[in-house]
Amino acid sequence: MKSFILLAFIFTVAFTAYSQPVPFREVTTLPEILEESSGLEITEGSFWSLNDSGGEKELYHFDSTGTLFRSLRLANSLNRDWEDLAQDDTGNFYIGDFGNNDNDRKNLRVYKLPNPLPISTNITNAEIIEFAYEDQQDFPPGKPLRHFDMEAMIWYQGALYLFSKNRTEPFDGMVHLYKLADTPGQHTAMLIDSFYTGAGTMLDNWVTSADISPDGRNLILLGQGKAWLFQDFEGDAFFEGTVRVLQFPSLTQKEAICFASNTRAYITDELVGGIFGGRLYEISIDDLVYVPSIPNEGSLDIRAYPNPFQDDVTVKFSTQPTFASVDVYDSLGRLVLSRDDIYKQQVQLSLAGQPSGIYHAVISQKERAVTTVRLVHT
Repeated sequence: MKSFILLAFIFTVAFTAYSQPVPFREVTTLPEILEESSGLEITEGSFWSLNDSGGEKELYHFDSTGTLFRSLRLANSLNRDWEDLAQDDTGNFYIGDFGNNDNDRKNLRVYKLPNPLPISTNITNAEIIEFAYEDQQDFPPGKPLRHFDMEAMIWYQGALYLFSKNRTEPFDGMVHLYKLADTPGQHTAMLIDSFYTGAGTMLDNWVTSADISPDGRNLILLGQGKAWLFQDFEGDAFFEGTVRVLQFPSLTQKEAICFASNTRAYITDELVGGIFGGRLYEISIDDLVYVPSIPNEGSLDIRAYPNPFQDDVTVKFSTQPTFASVDVYDSLGRLVLSRDDIYKQQVQLSLAGQPSGIYHAVISQKERAVTTVRLVHT
């Protein structure tokens, strides 16, 4: 596993999620062949998408009116469970064949092909990136450790980044971030970070697609009724930036997102029952205004110190809570410490005996998670 950079300072949590509605517009109905659109990319103003598990091993090219131009077949591939599309800065496409509902696959792949727009034939071959997750030993692991389904991928600064679709039982709300080489061959996907999306249900808080804006400043993780927008990060430390929750007006099976500009993105959803979904939407983050949090009973300003720490860390609240609880999770999403008796303005947590690494302390009030503190245990 990649060595985590230790930040030798006390920090105030910077990624409390601020929720805002987002401008959301239906553009068109998808071509009939795209019943389970699960990836989206744009070339010169037109769209490419694919169907997920059980679909043909093809990309579909269409425009903003829903008119299908053509399909492009990948001759040397299989569509075991295609789940997302990404594009690099030279136009290469990456198809993620890493859907893994049961967390038991040992044949994970990403297919890499040149920009499909200039390809004159309707069939082509792809280069193959084979990989395994560095932290998976069991196929499948126990239900509380099922973080190995994947539906979200971006390309950024010479590497692929995969964001897990959480299938843990009970659901722990964690998204795992893996870094993967973008070159053909056999590789290991390295776990580099994790993020807590929330304590609700899977459908409310799992991630189904991802994209990063052309300027590299806005990362969106897509959910079915909302998305998480990350900004103000440095390098690939996406989760150390600010994050806001973007609320959508409908809860449908949204499974693909792609930026068209730095502030405008398109989304597709799957057709369900021949009635719901199967459409292309447009969202804009142009008019979103950053609103700082105001500490109150449901939103606490919290500091952790020392951080990094060896055995014990102190969590301090800006105001004395009427009641709070703290659950500490390791990078695999396993609960390692729980305190539900916090009435004072600060509490000391001990991780003595736990391995070094990144931990997340989830702070809750009245059984509702209000923020997450990132802890570095040395």
